[in-house]
Amino acid sequence: MIEAKLKELLKKTFIDSDITIINESHLHANHSSSPGTGHSHFKVIITLPKGMEKLSRLEKHRMANAAIDPLFDQGLHAISFTFKP
Repeated sequence: MIEAKLKELLKKTFIDSDITIINESHLHANHSSSPGTGHSHFKVIITLPKGMEKLSRLEKHRMANAAIDPLFDQGLHAISFTFKP
């Protein structure tokens, strides 16, 4: 399941972070570009440990996108990230 893999990959990159994943696929079910799998659109909230909050917003997004890149070939269609200190 993509949700479990998503969390696993992000945990490897953002060690000691609290990661919350919200499946928002149902909000996009009737969109023409949605694959209709029920596991394609996610919102991720990452609470960073001390020290990582110093990274720029761009650096955090690049790290997250690099970590999950393989999942786009497995049905992940859209994702949004929120980073908290």
